[in-house]
Amino acid sequence: MKLWNAIKRRSSLIWEGRDRFYDKTITFFYLPKIYYFFKFLVHRYDARQFSPRMMKDNFALLQRERGGVWVDVKMNGKIVALDSSFKKVLFCLKNICLLGALQSRLIKVINLTFLVASIEVYNPFDKTILKIYLERKLALIGRLIEKLKRINGASFDAREARYHLHLFHYYSLIQKHVIENIETAVSRQKIPSIVKEVTRALGKGIFPMLVTQGLSGAYWMRDSSREVVGLFKPFDEEINAPNNPLGPAYQGGLGQRRTRRGIRVGEAVHREVAAYLIDQFFGFGIVPKTYYATFSHPSFFHYGEDPYSFRRSHKTKIGSFQEVVVGFEPVLSLSSEELKKITLEEFQLLIVLDVIIGNCDRHANNILVNEGKIAAIDHGLSFPDTHETMRNWYWKAYDLGNKPIHPAIAKVIIEFPEKEVFALLKGKCLFSINVLERMRERVTLFRIALEKGLLPKDLSELMTRQNCMPLWGLKITLEAKAKKVLDGFNGG
Repeated sequence: MKLWNAIKRRSSLIWEGRDRFYDKTITFFYLPKIYYFFKFLVHRYDARQFSPRMMKDNFALLQRERGGVWVDVKMNGKIVALDSSFKKVLFCLKNICLLGALQSRLIKVINLTFLVASIEVYNPFDKTILKIYLERKLALIGRLIEKLKRINGASFDAREARYHLHLFHYYSLIQKHVIENIETAVSRQKIPSIVKEVTRALGKGIFPMLVTQGLSGAYWMRDSSREVVGLFKPFDEEINAPNNPLGPAYQGGLGQRRTRRGIRVGEAVHREVAAYLIDQFFGFGIVPKTYYATFSHPSFFHYGEDPYSFRRSHKTKIGSFQEVVVGFEPVLSLSSEELKKITLEEFQLLIVLDVIIGNCDRHANNILVNEGKIAAIDHGLSFPDTHETMRNWYWKAYDLGNKPIHPAIAKVIIEFPEKEVFALLKGKCLFSINVLERMRERVTLFRIALEKGLLPKDLSELMTRQNCMPLWGLKITLEAKAKKVLDGFNGG
């Protein structure tokens, strides 16, 4: 009887300790994956106690029972409820024969289950969850380190654990920085009327429609009359972002350099908006209106949530919203006769725009044309903070690339208002100094190439990492470095 009461007291202590691990107001829907430190533990220690597969089931059981039922742990690490007096008595007898080993192991598994639930939060983009996800996770990992030291003694590799802890600390700070930047940028922008109209339409039950093409999550948004008015790209559904709809192969952490070395995951939203700001600043008129936007709806994708469930929760997403241009088609689907309608002015404006923004992903599906008028879209892979190879294939693919840049258009590059442009991008899109420095180097290189009389067709292979990297040196002026690069450049 004393043992029975001792176990009951210990069970109540476990549930009190559980409340120290996470806030009661936060609901954990799913434990999708185990991060760096926990993966390290799975391989180094007893897999039955550190199995991510069992942690999800264990947590669901403990949440459902709320401590009012006796539990035991199987050899595979799964916690099961003892739903009969016979099972309870059998558990006590085994525990006595094994000198309390069953009880000790059960307590370890229960504590670890709640610890993992505290660490592996489902949705870090919800503000209520973000606090515990970023601020308490390091402290919880520290507690787990101390626990393992007591359990394993000298066999615990503290040096390797500190390395994994340092890695997670680094990536947590980057992720927090990405989220804070986009929230700040949204707060500085006045909400456009078209975004308000789409929000009203969502409230009336008009669903967003997931785009089935591309490698990132994007949604066609409609107004109250059910007309498609814009394309919404959430920042957490980008390629290699945590909630990419294509699944784990295209998912990862925010702030990492995976798609392009010069562009971090989660920052494509800023690039989309910045491309429109540059277009608006110079009056090009070829980039559709693009804004920061925040929408909330159950249809948005979240990794781990059943997309066919009738009980999907409302999810608030931040991203870029680009207005739809009517009547435009990609150049890939146009005939040669229709391509001839493209005006020289529109073509050269696109060239200058791509040089300024450093577009690394210009292809035939994001150049739209309607009766000679160009609309440039999809600028998420632009404004790199390191030199990337630009895709300027169209400079020599069309006959318009054989003609010199018109003086009025070349003036944008020759008299580039660096100070005003830098202030615009830093104030609206929070760009770092590295992004702006790379822009200065691209513009300088292209300006000197124009002064030498080179044509766009000759310069189609100019903006490469090989040619731009020497511009980083500090021994000579930027102009001198650009001239030195162009002296050794043979043309496209």
